[in-house]
Amino acid sequence: MLTFSAPGWSSGPLWVASSFVQRWRGLRGSPPDAGLVLRARSVHGIGLRRPLHVVFVDRFGVVLDAGRLEPGGVVACRRARWAVELSTAIELPPIGQRLAVVPIVGPCPAFSFSAPHR
Repeated sequence: MLTFSAPGWSSGPLWVASSFVQRWRGLRGSPPDAGLVLRARSVHGIGLRRPLHVVFVDRFGVVLDAGRLEPGGVVACRRARWAVELSTAIELPPIGQRLAVVPIVGPCPAFSFSAPHR
């Protein structure tokens, strides 16, 4: 787990999607406050039950684009290296803001990728 942060902003804890299945599943079936970071230039909302915020970040950690993903929708950013899926309760960082990656060490929340899909 990790978190992205900048002065005055934090993503909160994020799971890292490292396999195809984890990237495809995204946050479907996760708790409302869960977040996810994945190496992607686009994110789909197929199967979503609630909207999400999506932040696209380049390889240097600079926010290229950020917005809202509605259920059934698709958002994309061609120059992105990473996509961060967040709860809509979390404010979006400003475009152009450089984010720092902070590893989380210690106990992790109960949600995991091994949980059955609902």
